[in-house]
Amino acid sequence: MPTDQVARFHARKCDVSDEQQVIDTFNWIDQTLGGADVLVNNAGIMRYTTLIGEGNSADLRATLDTNVLGVTWCTREAFRCTKIKITSVSPGAVDTEIFDTALFPNDDVFPMLRSEDVADAISYCIQTPPNV
Repeated sequence: MPTDQVARFHARKCDVSDEQQVIDTFNWIDQTLGGADVLVNNAGIMRYTTLIGEGNSADLRATLDTNVLGVTWCTREAFRCTKIKITSVSPGAVDTEIFDTALFPNDDVFPMLRSEDVADAISYCIQTPPNV
């Protein structure tokens, strides 16, 4: 990353499945940065279970807490911050470390996006005018 841009990026650890951590993080964003201009909900987990699997309650709850409620908590808090444009990008399967490609060896049947594809989509969304 170019040196002149380093100061413009801020990292803060936040477990999005924990509502209070999300609230605290957005309060930090408001107080430290003056609000958010863009929200990219990209936290997600994947557990290898089925809906009818025995003893899968913890896996299902963790998935819902992160992938559904986490998005909800972040979106709600972003709305409270300042004027912000929120766009949802739901790419499906992306070839990252979260996805075990050994479970789907034939990628012709189950093609996956690259992380660069998702980054391109997000970049496009950020650059569109407010009415788009």
